[in-house]
Amino acid sequence: MASSPLLLANWIDSLHIEIPDKYVCALTPIWILGVGAAVGLILCGLIWLLMAGLSRIPGLGDLAANKQNSRLVAAVLAVLIFTGTLVWWFQGGNQAGISIFDSILLLGGLGVASWVIAIGAVTLVSKRAAAEAWESVTEGVLTPFGVVILVMATIGILGTLFVRKPSEMFESLGRWPTMVSQGTATTEYDIDPPAVDLNSSFEQVITTNFRRDEVRQLTFQANQHLKVSTASFDNPTSTAIVIDLTAGEPLEWRRDNAATTTPFPEQIVSKLYVKNLGTGAAKLTMTRVSTVANPEMTAAPVTAICVVGLFLVYLLQRTAMPKMTAVTLATAKTDFAQTVYLLVMAVGVFLLLLFIIMPMNTFGHDIKGMKTAGFALIPFLGLFVAIWSASTSLSEEIDGKTALTVLSKPVSRLDFILGKFTGIAWSTLFMCTVLGLVLLMGVSYKPVYDEREGADLQLTWQLCFGEMAQTIPGLVLVYLQVVVMTAISVAISTRLPFIPNLLICFTIWALGHLTPQLVQSQVVAEQMAPIVFFSQLIALVFPVLDHFDVQASVAGNRIVPLAYLGWCFVYATIYSTIAMLFALTLFEDRDLA
Repeated sequence: MASSPLLLANWIDSLHIEIPDKYVCALTPIWILGVGAAVGLILCGLIWLLMAGLSRIPGLGDLAANKQNSRLVAAVLAVLIFTGTLVWWFQGGNQAGISIFDSILLLGGLGVASWVIAIGAVTLVSKRAAAEAWESVTEGVLTPFGVVILVMATIGILGTLFVRKPSEMFESLGRWPTMVSQGTATTEYDIDPPAVDLNSSFEQVITTNFRRDEVRQLTFQANQHLKVSTASFDNPTSTAIVIDLTAGEPLEWRRDNAATTTPFPEQIVSKLYVKNLGTGAAKLTMTRVSTVANPEMTAAPVTAICVVGLFLVYLLQRTAMPKMTAVTLATAKTDFAQTVYLLVMAVGVFLLLLFIIMPMNTFGHDIKGMKTAGFALIPFLGLFVAIWSASTSLSEEIDGKTALTVLSKPVSRLDFILGKFTGIAWSTLFMCTVLGLVLLMGVSYKPVYDEREGADLQLTWQLCFGEMAQTIPGLVLVYLQVVVMTAISVAISTRLPFIPNLLICFTIWALGHLTPQLVQSQVVAEQMAPIVFFSQLIALVFPVLDHFDVQASVAGNRIVPLAYLGWCFVYATIYSTIAMLFALTLFEDRDLA
């Protein structure tokens, strides 16, 4: 039984189909996302079975129907989640260096998140949620998303035949939880006094235990003059590293590139060789920083979490707010079926593919130009679709008296407005998802194309993955920008038709990107003070869309921090909420007769 995983790994590797290395480099990052999509689909199925099982428990399946009891259980569950998270946080020592203001914001955000998770858990174990799960996937908003996820999962399954050593990739994914808790380790060794004859071959063997492909950094420090080698001093090798330690001065060996080979002779490093050149017994301290051999595989569970989150969020919306979801579903289905929607998406796909071969004239940095062009194109198309959808599904329905017919049913004006907004948000999310995947595939292939054109770079699949990973946070910010403008467009559509809505929204969009530059410009501040005043006023009223601009991170070749994404999400949520309150105010006074 112990050899079963090894046999399975060898069997997976034996199915390999040989293709040129350059195509493997471009395919591997997409394959990792495909593996995550496949895992996400499996988890969604397991969650559905769990929901169905829990809903059959007496009292639990009917809990959501009893408002008073469900709120009480949700409150208790929220307190448990909040307390457990705080205990874990303080035990990990993560509170060090956090200001009082940030602590208050973190506690507030944790409280809201705990309450939302508790309400979601109580709602999702209801009989209604379990009964409507399959219908949500096959007939709801999730249907087009399911098609895309299935395509990605197919790439993840079939791509296993083409990537290099997939068994090692899966092994890295399996060891990821262990490495998270044991990534850094410090060990002390007692070294015997030096031999009488310093020219002798006396050496001491110290025991250790780590994998050569997982070590990223070794730091040595001793109180005597020592030499540490990865191979015996009696039988040195050309690839062995020898570290000459001066007493009291730490030295480190760093593996700069995860794709490079290491000087350790065996996969499991169990010993190192030490020669004492000091004057007495020594104490050697070794600090090892390790991570999984292929840390890029951690993108697979993140993708799986996104797939599961997409499924749970829509199912929660459908179960908790059925009236609003009915409007959401009708709006999204109408968008998906419209020729304009499909045409805009086709144009976006064509242009993103064209960016791969289009010369950017960026002196060897064409991939940065491609990212910048993609980040400009996707929100532009998303904004156009949002304005068009808001005008056709809201403004025209109001003018055509269709809204009056919908509101004659047990659907409130709040449900109607929020349903329109969420329906457009789901349809634009699908467009941004498709265009984003096309951009990711293009970015993954771009280094291959640039190398063919004579670019000076060392082509590896890790390089392709790194370029793709730097693109993903930008796509998140792009969609948050589209959501904010969607809320504004819905508010305007309650009073104005398509053309005025289009002009106003694109004006706000331009000002949202231009205003921060005017406010921060020293020349404008010194010579045109009134412009600064009006710019500050506009920045106070209109959204500062420059927060969602990732041009600086693209130029600096850096990944946008997760904390920054969180703050942008909070900003987008607050501004969208304000815009929807304004939309509801305008719609409440609108005469529909």
